[in-house]
Amino acid sequence: MENNKPFLAYLLLSVAFIILLFWQTIVSVGVNGNLKSGLKNRGGAVEQAQNTQKTLEAFVVDLLQLAEHNEGAKAIVEKYQIRKGSNAQ
Repeated sequence: MENNKPFLAYLLLSVAFIILLFWQTIVSVGVNGNLKSGLKNRGGAVEQAQNTQKTLEAFVVDLLQLAEHNEGAKAIVEKYQIRKGSNAQ
């Protein structure tokens, strides 16, 4: 029995290492799946952001046009210092 102690220690260490590798593989697969689903969902968020930007740009253009004739719109434009510029992207 005394001769089996080193063998049992190495066996226990090997089993622990195999369990650790198995756990790391499971975690890696889960993270990979989350990243892939995040990439799929990103397309919808980008499209929604672009639509929101277009709507906001149209609103600002309309507000600037309205400010030429309407005092309330003119007050909003002056309060928030809304300007029409060519360097907007």
